[in-house]
Amino acid sequence: MNLRKKSSFSVDGKYFAVSSEHGSLKIWETPTNALKQEYILKSSANISCSSLIWGPNKHEVIIDAEAEANMKHSICQCLIIGTEKGEILLFDFTTGKFYNHFATSHTEAVNDICWHSDSSSLFSCSVDKSVSIWDVSGKLEKSWEADDEPLYSICVIDSDNLLVASTSISWWNIKEQTLIKKFSGHNTEILSLLPVIATDVPSKSYFLSVSGDSKISAW
Repeated sequence: MNLRKKSSFSVDGKYFAVSSEHGSLKIWETPTNALKQEYILKSSANISCSSLIWGPNKHEVIIDAEAEANMKHSICQCLIIGTEKGEILLFDFTTGKFYNHFATSHTEAVNDICWHSDSSSLFSCSVDKSVSIWDVSGKLEKSWEADDEPLYSICVIDSDNLLVASTSISWWNIKEQTLIKKFSGHNTEILSLLPVIATDVPSKSYFLSVSGDSKISAW
């Protein structure tokens, strides 16, 4: 079973991207169902995708393109791609180019990535059991070992709280990097986490988890 997340809708819902088992990256335009772009990652860019998400709105991410002789800083509509090697790359949808935008932190496959718009931070988790946090410029802000098992899923609740999952779920304080609570109940890798926030009555907030044992749990 492939436990990684290799498909994603753009923030505005206009595009859908998926990385196939054969190493291709395809991007469709959702209103027309038209295939807009296709790239063969393994042969053309030597990239083996393990997870992907769309980046924030195109006006928020600035690429430092100093490696390109005739380019200045450019603003892009982008995909953020985690690789089997532990890299996190930025793919500029407008130009079809990849950038080593994020400093290397992970030593094994990046299993999940999430973007937190309020803090303009990117969060990632890996088979190497670590969590990393990056700012919009690609600078690594924090990194720590968050479990004694490979991590498969990550989800930001707010600027202070983070959920990350292996076969159990850990609730972390982001600023202090301290473990608040651990949740156990699934028998296999947890594939997805989703917070459900009750803004009117915070005490009624909860989160959902989905695992390979075909269970959906509410906590």
